Amino acid sequence: MKSGSAHPREPAPVRQVFELGSMRYPARCGLGTRRREETLEVTREPREAGRASDRVGGVQGWLEKLYRLCAEGKVDPAIDMVLDAMDDLIAASDLTRCNEILARADVERLLDEASIALLMETLRAKTGLLPARSDFYRRIEDKLRRQRASEADALLEGLR
Repeated sequence: MKSGSAHPREPAPVRQVFELGSMRYPARCGLGTRRREETLEVTREPREAGRASDRVGGVQGWLEKLYRLCAEGKVDPAIDMVLDAMDDLIAASDLTRCNEILARADVERLLDEASIALLMETLRAKTGLLPARSDFYRRIEDKLRRQRASEADALLEGLR
């Protein structure tokens, strides 16, 4: 504070709405078809009949693609793959394949972020996924307690 000034300077008001141009922030370009050209607004394509089965296909093949992304350390594409597929399956009420994915998923081959994304995306349908989801949660919890004990509780908070 300068000598002679009686009051501290008032902070500038914060704008409630703002937009960022995609060319100014190139990382935003990675949002692909989900972003609009000049805003941060995230959009979804309209649902198409059969889209869920097209996106997942065979469960084991889908899991192998996910494992490959995880092995290559591609966190964002792995999370996108999980969120898109599970969102489509749940929206299509295809809980059988959701259960199959949760039951077959090898948490040791998944990045922690992809495993947590699976838990997050299936939380809204957990009553229809109880046995498989509970087992998946237990396997992730075991892995996190072994590898990231100090963070495990925080990572899993609210996902049971």
